[in-house]
Amino acid sequence: MFRLDYKVLAMVLVLLPGTSSLAADQRLSTLIHNVSDQEQRYQNLEFYRQWKLQLKLPGSLLKQRDDTNLFRELQRDSRHVYQDGCFTIQEQISAVSLTGVKSSHKIRISYGGQQTRLVEDGVVRFEPGKDLNWPLRKPHVFLLDRLVEEPTLSRLLTSPTARGYFLSIAYETEEIINGLNCHRIRLETWVKGQQQHDFIRIWLAPERNWIPIRTEGYALGYSDSIPLQISEITAWHQPAPGLWFPHKIRDITHDEQSAAQGKTVISYESETSLTNISFSPKFDRKYFQEVPLPMEIGLQRDPTE
Repeated sequence: MFRLDYKVLAMVLVLLPGTSSLAADQRLSTLIHNVSDQEQRYQNLEFYRQWKLQLKLPGSLLKQRDDTNLFRELQRDSRHVYQDGCFTIQEQISAVSLTGVKSSHKIRISYGGQQTRLVEDGVVRFEPGKDLNWPLRKPHVFLLDRLVEEPTLSRLLTSPTARGYFLSIAYETEEIINGLNCHRIRLETWVKGQQQHDFIRIWLAPERNWIPIRTEGYALGYSDSIPLQISEITAWHQPAPGLWFPHKIRDITHDEQSAAQGKTVISYESETSLTNISFSPKFDRKYFQEVPLPMEIGLQRDPTE
């Protein structure tokens, strides 16, 4: 079970003006403890995730950018199974480029406790250990894909680094979001030598198992007042009394260059739907019954694909 590292917490804690060290430490410690307790309820999990992205940048700005690498539409349909530290993620990716070219990609990544089995478009590869190039997704980090590798928010909040960034944490205030009382915290992120620290605001809802229900991401190289990304849970499942699971998530990405000019222009908008939720998942271990020898680790053709 995850345990709080109070030495690390004290090291990364940022104090707000007028907030005493003891009060700030107590607020964050209590918050992280509550998050950690609630995350235990989502350790074993299965669900389906459909994510659709659409380009919203006005045509006049598209002509100015002259970037043909943009996607007009992007969709990810995936199935996630997490059981006792093992996991399987199956994903079908479909895309339409700005020029109208259609493409698709099929991925399945499984971790059986000792090695990762990765299948891309029918070609299988075994790797030692856990491959985290595909972020693990659970409710407490649904809105934090860019920061989180492991599927625990509590670990992120007690770690000074994540994905190569340094982190500092501040408790800001309590606010009502969509009728729910929330605790707002601020995470600053930076790399070594960076003068301006980008930051993300996170609203956690105690009434929804301390799951973050809204985030706003700011990049100070563009704007300190216009968030480049806003993510929000807009609908919920309640699988059991006192147990909540997101149903709909909406993401808005603002155009960076417009934000630098003080203008709020949507470049992308996406919606995520989460369905078929089970807290009694069935992890399929058949893919790890025949473990390849070290010399055999590499590319093979998967007969089941």
